[in-house]
Amino acid sequence: MMCIAVSDQRSAISDQLSAPSRRLWRRCDGEAVGLDIVAPSPPRPLAPARLSSPQASRTSGATLLEVLMAMVVMAIGVLTVATLFPISVLRAVQATKLTNATIMRFNAESAIRIQPNLILDPDNDGDLAEHSDPLNANYRPHYLVDPLGYEIHERDLNVGYEDDFGAQGILPRYEYDRTTEPTAEALVADPDSWNSQADGLVTNSAAPPDIQLTNNLDLSGVNFAGPPGGLVSRAILVDQTGRSSVTRNITNINTATDPDTITLESAWPAGFTPVTARVETHEPRNFSWMLSVRNEGVSGVFVDVIVFFRRPFGTDDETIFNMTRQTGNSYQVAYAPGAQKFWKRGGYLFDVDACRWYRIQRVEPGNNRDLLTLERSPGAVITRAAFMRNIVDVYALGDMR
Repeated sequence: MMCIAVSDQRSAISDQLSAPSRRLWRRCDGEAVGLDIVAPSPPRPLAPARLSSPQASRTSGATLLEVLMAMVVMAIGVLTVATLFPISVLRAVQATKLTNATIMRFNAESAIRIQPNLILDPDNDGDLAEHSDPLNANYRPHYLVDPLGYEIHERDLNVGYEDDFGAQGILPRYEYDRTTEPTAEALVADPDSWNSQADGLVTNSAAPPDIQLTNNLDLSGVNFAGPPGGLVSRAILVDQTGRSSVTRNITNINTATDPDTITLESAWPAGFTPVTARVETHEPRNFSWMLSVRNEGVSGVFVDVIVFFRRPFGTDDETIFNMTRQTGNSYQVAYAPGAQKFWKRGGYLFDVDACRWYRIQRVEPGNNRDLLTLERSPGAVITRAAFMRNIVDVYALGDMR
């Protein structure tokens, strides 16, 4: 039996890369039998060396144009969000006013139900027929029940205005049974309305009922005398937890000390330690109401509640203007050069002859003649009107007999 061994003979690494391989066949006894020549396989190409340079290792970034575009987009977003804050504040203020106006409306309605003669006998003389019977010699079916306005005009010596709206003999004004400002205020004003004067930390509470606040607060303008000498002021004290508070009226403010010393009407309870305090002044006239009444006898007594926010009690708001109807619900108001114009979009026009209120939808200024568009067309042509300021809303109560 013949045994054959095969061996490759390569001279060097260079031969492996370039020269053919030689395969030698031998028998088992060592004698050469034959020689094969094997073609070489093509060499594997080497990957090119990667050259390192400062530019190749540098990280790619944004161009100046991309940065500017990003800044523009961000600025648009920030401005859009910023414009929402003033609008939200205005909406919050408006919501607060409408909430308080609704409360005042219910107060007025309750007063009418408790005292029906408030609208049936507004001058409180016992003669109901003069307001409801057309055959009565003193018959005046349209009138205002405005105790606070009556008393203030009387106090300010606005002759003729206290018992006559606009002092032109068109629309009577009555005070009912309220013959002083405090009693009128108690009926038509908001009893729980306060204006914040100062907020601060309590720096000294060791001698109750006296407290001292931070020395950067000026309390010299706070009125604490109480009626009739002045408005009532109070301090709301809050403890460290913020969960407990104590309210006390202020009886004195000593501005000679540094900081100012506030004296309260009584000490706070034992175990209570005031940490912060708010000083508030009672301002009941923030919100007030008056009534406009159309007493149509057997047909009904129709009442509107007009709610004001900080009503200006002056004669300017009772100026009566001549009106000229244009088309439908559009009216032209004539005014003298330099006259104060209180009509505006969203405000109210008061028809002093028919004793009705209309909201103004649009105002088109003109040359001493402005064109007003009302929310609805009046049943009768308006010839004379007044424009009162600071009206929050007008609530139609309907027939209140």
